[in-house]
Amino acid sequence: ITRHTLNHKNLGLHMIRALFVVLSQTALFFYLQHSSVLNATLLYMTSPLFIPLILRLTYHTRIKKSQWASLLIGFIGVVLILKPNASLLTGYAFIGLLSGFFNALSQIAYYRVSQKSNPSSASFYLYVFSTLLVILPCLFFWISGSSITTNLHLNDPAMLLILLTSVAMISIGNQTCRG
Repeated sequence: ITRHTLNHKNLGLHMIRALFVVLSQTALFFYLQHSSVLNATLLYMTSPLFIPLILRLTYHTRIKKSQWASLLIGFIGVVLILKPNASLLTGYAFIGLLSGFFNALSQIAYYRVSQKSNPSSASFYLYVFSTLLVILPCLFFWISGSSITTNLHLNDPAMLLILLTSVAMISIGNQTCRG
């Protein structure tokens, strides 16, 4: 990435996208601590169901009757797969659903960003802004000596650097292949 490929005109939109990505991932990982991977994945994957609703509210996009029916069937399917019981009606399930909602918002923001920026620029700003959004909470809530940090040897700065660099490279590779 060179400074000529970076588009500075849409920094606010890039920041909003990063915020929604961070909120989506935070809600997903929080919900994973209180439920199964199946339920967390299912609620996260509700984002396509939210996109038409969000577009209707924000851009006054028309939703056809057949689309309304599809959305209703989709949400009913989610409920049936979750096999609702009293534990589903907790705040945790709502947080799981928020992961899908915020993911939908991030996808809408990505669509807007992609109309005005090249993929490299969009990925660069996503990583920069999402890093800035999570770095302070991560430093504040980092638990040294926990089973995760001990088992992965994350108390060793070199291992932590290797792990973070690996995650960054895999993420950038993923975004590059998508774009």
